[in-house]
Amino acid sequence: VIHKAARTFRKSMPGIQNFDVSPLTEKSKFINPFRINFEQDGRKRAWDGVRTHDSVSILIYHKDRRCFVFVKQFRPVIYYANLRRAAGEDVTAVSKVPSTPRDAQGNPISLPPSAGDTIELCAGIVDKKGASPEQTAVEEIFEECGYRVSVSDLKKICFVAVNVGTSGTYATVFYTEVTEAQKVGRGGGNENEDERIELVFWPIEDADKLLFTSETGPSIPTSLLFSVLWFQKNIQPHLLPVS
Repeated sequence: VIHKAARTFRKSMPGIQNFDVSPLTEKSKFINPFRINFEQDGRKRAWDGVRTHDSVSILIYHKDRRCFVFVKQFRPVIYYANLRRAAGEDVTAVSKVPSTPRDAQGNPISLPPSAGDTIELCAGIVDKKGASPEQTAVEEIFEECGYRVSVSDLKKICFVAVNVGTSGTYATVFYTEVTEAQKVGRGGGNENEDERIELVFWPIEDADKLLFTSETGPSIPTSLLFSVLWFQKNIQPHLLPVS
């Protein structure tokens, strides 16, 4: 259940039908599995990984509303993970051939679409040749949230390694502030990729409620939690009190 945060809808969240899971046998635009063979202290070792893109994420503070601007969207892999749990699958059996989770009668497990919902920072992959993380962040803010900002409006929070055991990619986390006057686009994500993004305006006074998530609400990644803690330490103490 989302806390009492005002919500703006870009487009209605989709229903989920014909959800099918199978091994990846064709080339992907976003991931490329590989194996590394090496020696360490005279012992032969091997490590499996996935080559993918670096990314950016942005903590957006709306000054007029005194709210964070987050994005809510359906993540198929989160939905799949929850289907597996609902089916009682052994979550440690990662070498099992991926397939659609089924019940004892062999019928596909079904859950409401909300089982795949996440609340995240505005974010995106750095996939345009020559584009800097800053340029990518500016584009993502407009594409997903509809706010026009410039590179100079961004403050870098950190540059961190993510997925250190599988991809070794890096993420640049930014902070920016917006006002309603900067809302010049519709937002909602990239229609060419059929993104369906809902904006969530979360009051900063209720930020602590984000830090104690449960299994019944939307999934919240650690990047959002870290960024909120950073805001509470570095930004919120300097904001003027509400008159």
